[in-house]
Parts: sequence; C-alpha cells; structure tokens
Amino acid sequence: MCGIIAGIYEDIYHILLEGLIQLQNRGYDSAGICTIVDNNFEMIKKSSDDTISAIDYLKKNNLKGNIGIGHTRWATHGVKNDINSHPHISNCNKFVLVHNGIIENYKELKQMLEENNYVMKSQTDTEIIVNLISYFYKETENVELSIENTINKLEGTWGLVIMHKDSPHTLYVTRNGSPILIGSDDKNVIITSEQSGFCNKMNNYFALNNHDICVINYNNELNIHTKDTYILNKVLSNKNQLTPEPYDHWMIKEIYDQEISSLRA
Repeated sequence: MCGIIAGIYEDIYHILLEGLIQLQNRGYDSAGICTIVDNNFEMIKKSSDDTISAIDYLKKNNLKGNIGIGHTRWATHGVKNDINSHPHISNCNKFVLVHNGIIENYKELKQMLEENNYVMKSQTDTEIIVNLISYFYKETENVELSIENTINKLEGTWGLVIMHKDSPHTLYVTRNGSPILIGSDDKNVIITSEQSGFCNKMNNYFALNNHDICVINYNNELNIHTKDTYILNKVLSNKNQLTPEPYDHWMIKEIYDQEISSLRA
C-alpha cells in the first residue's frame, strides 16, 4: 500500500509534505516530492535508512513551485532504495508520476518497452507506466489520449497522478481499484489517497471513478474536467495520529491494529 498526495497550491511543497506526514499509515519505507518550476521538474526522493527517515529528510529540504505530486510507499515491486522511490520520470524526461497499486502484467509491458529502446532504471512497475505514456505520446502528441491508451494496456490496480513538463499548470489523474479523492476550493486543489491527506484544508471532495481521467488546470482560473459527473462529499476525517505511540515502530502498531480489527469483524 502507498499514499498519494498532489495538488495545485501556493508553496505546494509544504502542502505535500504535510499530506505525506498524514499518510505515513499507508507506508513509510520511502517518500518523494516533485514540482514543476519554469517547465522543469524539481524532485527530492529518499528511502528511510538507519540515519534518517524519508519524511525527516524531506523536512530538511524544500522545492519551489505551485504544482506538484508526492508519494510515500511500502516496497512492493523493487526493494527499498532511493532509485525505486517515487515519483518516477520517463526516459524522455517529459512525464513524471506517482502510483499506488500493483500492475500484474508489468513484465510483458517492460519487455515491449525494452524492445523499443526504453531503459528501466528501477525495479518498479511504476516506471513501466510512465514510460508507456511516453511511448504513446510519441505517436499521439496528446497527453490525455496517451494516458487513455496506457491504462487500456494495464492489468491490475492503479491510482495515478501525472505531470507533463510542457503542461506546467496541469495535473492528470486516473485510477482503477486504488482510491483517489479530489478536493478543491476556488483556486486550490488537493488530491489524496484518503481524507486525512486533505489536512483540514478542504471541505468537500469527490472520489474519482475507475477509468475516468480527470484533468486539472490552473492558469488564472481553476478548471477540473472529468468525463463522469460527480456529487461532492463532505470531508469528515480528522488528521491521523502522527506517531506510533504507545509502540516504538509503525509496523508494530499496524500489527496490533490489524489484530484488533480482526476481533471486531
């Protein structure tokens, strides 16, 4: 399980960092943030080690920009290291994304991409997705169509938030199976895996439907475009507990929480 946070907000780095702190219950092996500044990606990502946690490392850094994506993860495809941490950038350096889920046919897709001269730097299934978007973009030169072609090839579960270097005011969001919640006000947007990621900054949200592609653009005016029609829900969840107390580690807390949940079932 992983946690996704993204948005369009003034000083987005600190908004994303606050969201990642809330989403540590969804993973804390590694974390990362990427923003767009002057049509270039700026990124920091780190896996936790014996000297510093990934979140604490992000706290010591900063990125400029008003649009960005963030991620915290449990290692699934690929071991815990900086290279496997999200966000992941395409070979062409035009696309970057974060992903929650598992792509079941990633080996088949990886082989196809490698036969077309794509080089994978990580062990993740996520890097397959971002390069598949790049592959289709070479044919279509249309971001939304390239994303649609990509998800039509995927088997498994995914929640994706994508940025395109040449569309520096736009976020592209889609999902299948993995939760994606989108909250907004007059000029700000926060995208998250669960309500706690809104950090009490949004009052209403909608849960994106499977296979819908949401295009969010801010250029003096906020525009959220979806194919489906949505009814807004009220944000009810408070912020999550930020420490594993009374346990020493989050993993130990989760083991005990699962045991309690199973007894209640």
